[in-house]
Amino acid sequence: MGRVIYTKDYLDFPDSYKFVDLEKLDSLMQENITDIYFCDSDVLGDDENKLVREITDSDHPLILRQGMFSFDKGYSLCINTKWYLENNEVVDKLVENIVSCTLNNEISINSQALITDKVIEGLCSNRNLEDVSLCRYNKIEAGYILDEDAYHKFKNSNIKEVHTTGVSESLNDNFDPLIGYNSQKCLIGINRYKDLISGRNIYIDEIKDDEVGYLKYLNSESIVKIKQGADYNRILNCLKSVGKYNKVVIEVKDKDKFNKDNLDKNYDYPNLEVAYGTECAPFELYKKSEKLLYEMIEPCMNLSPFEKYIYIYNIVKQFKKYNEVKDDDLFKSRHLYDILYNDYMVCVGFSNLLGDLLIKAGIESKDLSVSVDVSYDNVEDHTKEIEAEDISAEYAGHARRYVHIVDPKYGIDGLYQSDPTWDNVLNTDLYNHMVMTDNEVSDAKRYLRIFGPREVFNVSNMDEYYEKLNFNLERPVSRYNKNLPTKRDLLIDIIDIIKCVDSGFYNKIISEYNLKVDSFGRISTVLDSEQLNSVFEYLGHYIVEHVNKKISSETIFAAVSNVYKNAYGFSEEEIRKMLPKVILDNKEAHEMQFPKRYKIDSSGNEEVYMNEENKFDTDTSALDEMLKDINTDYTVDNNKTI
Repeated sequence: MGRVIYTKDYLDFPDSYKFVDLEKLDSLMQENITDIYFCDSDVLGDDENKLVREITDSDHPLILRQGMFSFDKGYSLCINTKWYLENNEVVDKLVENIVSCTLNNEISINSQALITDKVIEGLCSNRNLEDVSLCRYNKIEAGYILDEDAYHKFKNSNIKEVHTTGVSESLNDNFDPLIGYNSQKCLIGINRYKDLISGRNIYIDEIKDDEVGYLKYLNSESIVKIKQGADYNRILNCLKSVGKYNKVVIEVKDKDKFNKDNLDKNYDYPNLEVAYGTECAPFELYKKSEKLLYEMIEPCMNLSPFEKYIYIYNIVKQFKKYNEVKDDDLFKSRHLYDILYNDYMVCVGFSNLLGDLLIKAGIESKDLSVSVDVSYDNVEDHTKEIEAEDISAEYAGHARRYVHIVDPKYGIDGLYQSDPTWDNVLNTDLYNHMVMTDNEVSDAKRYLRIFGPREVFNVSNMDEYYEKLNFNLERPVSRYNKNLPTKRDLLIDIIDIIKCVDSGFYNKIISEYNLKVDSFGRISTVLDSEQLNSVFEYLGHYIVEHVNKKISSETIFAAVSNVYKNAYGFSEEEIRKMLPKVILDNKEAHEMQFPKRYKIDSSGNEEVYMNEENKFDTDTSALDEMLKDINTDYTVDNNKTI
């Protein structure tokens, strides 16, 4: 059997209560009363054991209870129910006087019986009151329903907002800001009346039958956003049923799944768009573009992963000549669904197209924003060594991708920088910047500056890894945020990169360390110092193992040859004739783009960038050795095609 313990709260917490002298009720007019309600006791505990905290009793039927929070300086007037039944006229007059005289701009009455016509008149006569709450959070049966008569009284007062348990039927569609119940009521999902009429973006993932009518309030300028997986047809049909044709944007997170479910669908709605990342396109254009992108990679889908990558890289680097748009619409040369159909394309466009085709082929990558040296752009003779005093560093932003290539056929499992922009020479088959390690990147004529957590991936051993970690922890988050990152912040940023380039290893980390992920996909688990160090070490070994794994020119050209044969349909004889020219072109391009340089950096220090070898200086007499795998078949089970 359980037990019940009775306790008097005003004895346990005397500093929180003031007793009311029943002989001097007028003194209550001097108190700062913000809430009035019946309160006999609070019952705490489960079914077996209960703690009954008495707030009022026959000895103290009226008590002033101090606010629970430090910022709440007012009192709640607690009224004993039994005493009220015997003295209701006294209490009603008391409440009427309090609400008429209070100097507060807001007050709350939380007991239905206390809200009389006289109390309503008292509230409306007070010129100080602006916000009134009447049984706001009560259940309907114990609440206060605002009717037409009371509404008009409040309307003619100084009160700006009245919150009640509900409203009468005649006020259901009255969205006067005064009616707090209606202004706070959710009409469609989490959207209130003021949200619907605002003209701002509205998020709707479901429309219930009793919510359809509220669509009539939707501002025609509002954009309706829908999460992937919602019942798009129902939402669109509901909009049409009330004559609304707002722009509707489906926000896609998993493009592959969305495409499988929707590329063959027809939604009879003129203003439907699809958004993925920073890209947004009308639904019909999206379908047309996505089908075109799948068609682009269809010929390579039975190749090995590295061969797929080469085929896709070839598409991108020779898709069109680098060309910046001349007007203010920079998206034309950057966004995927623009560059497919115009003459413009810059580094961001090359990176976006590469990333999209790679993910369709099952190859993971991440966009990479870097700062590169452009001070040699106008140098005519790149074979000439330039002394430090002749030229100073000049940097510009640039976009490329960080690609994870795993291919047992060629013994590859590494992370590489990929830059089709810098191999964008039409009618010349270049691969100089296709699979660059970070060490190889630093030899290029345009020296790369890496910032933030990606710097941690430019290491050769664990000592260098920890050095880069400490360097990041001692540097401000950004030029706009001068705070130093915490170890947890840096860890989350590194894991976010891993998530994009190796989802399998990312899932292994999550499982191994029992990490929780929030709704934004970020690690939410709080780790102690020992756990943080353990995860950092685990990541470090992965990074050291996967970066700076140089792919030889022999491996590259063996894979290129297989692409020529199995995807392009070249004969072995045709490949043997053209491959020496391709090797020579790459060798000459490498001489131009990876020379020995001297430079003055932005701090005035001299830096030397060495290129000790030409990666593509391959002996063409070894061609037969290079082509030995040309007849090797490679079969994959691929379900990516649409």
